[in-house]
Amino acid sequence: MGKKLWFCLLLNSAGGACENLPDVPQSKLVNNPFMDKFAQSFLPPFMVKKELEKLFYDKSKVEIYYQNIVDMMSIEGNRGYRARFRDFPRPKKEIPMENITQETLVIGADHDTGIPFCQSENLHQRIKNSKLVKIENCGHLSTWEKPKEVLKLVEDFLQ
Repeated sequence: MGKKLWFCLLLNSAGGACENLPDVPQSKLVNNPFMDKFAQSFLPPFMVKKELEKLFYDKSKVEIYYQNIVDMMSIEGNRGYRARFRDFPRPKKEIPMENITQETLVIGADHDTGIPFCQSENLHQRIKNSKLVKIENCGHLSTWEKPKEVLKLVEDFLQ
């Protein structure tokens, strides 16, 4: 017998296609498996930082985020995390969000180029018992750009 889900928290979650979505710069490096292996050893830092800038609204956070990635990847055992994450089985079809009845918090960011806010709105509309929150002046990496704000939202939701 499955465990009961008491609540649901969706942070930067994709909620389906958006109409009239403007073109946003997408990373060619992130989605290329060859570049993933290449990047871990040979990609110049300026190229990685240029790609990271597409994910951040607050560009001042790019350098510290980059350094944290470098530090994390230098620890033995962490180097293969991306490959393991990439190979993690994904659902073969869309999950019927309309079936979620648990209280759900949907958090999106207004300048997220990876998962536009309209997808968060889509999730919110499809999940009956959901609350939608938009983090202002923030990109895809909201837990890095606005960690205190995200934490407060989650804490308030769990109270």
